[in-house]
Amino acid sequence: MQNNFITDFQAFYQLQTEETLYYFGSQKQPSPSLILASNIIKTIFTTKINFEKMQQKRKLIQERLSSFIYLSKQLSNALTNVQLKLTNNLQHYFGVCELASQ
Repeated sequence: MQNNFITDFQAFYQLQTEETLYYFGSQKQPSPSLILASNIIKTIFTTKINFEKMQQKRKLIQERLSSFIYLSKQLSNALTNVQLKLTNNLQHYFGVCELASQ
């Protein structure tokens, strides 16, 4: 895959050089097949770059989601512990009040 990418880049570079020389009038117009190949290669490069950006964004979203899930579980555990402590404290308080009223 890497060799194909390098070959594609070399062809793209060659065409860009020819297009630049043509623009400045120092060479004949590039062939239509070379222009078509260049457009295909440009599309491949753009698609490859966009795909890599999407992969990076996807990875970042997965990392953030994992962190969020972890923190949510930690918060849930902490709230459960607080609820248990409050329940125990209320039971103790009402137990003391009941004993005091007797």
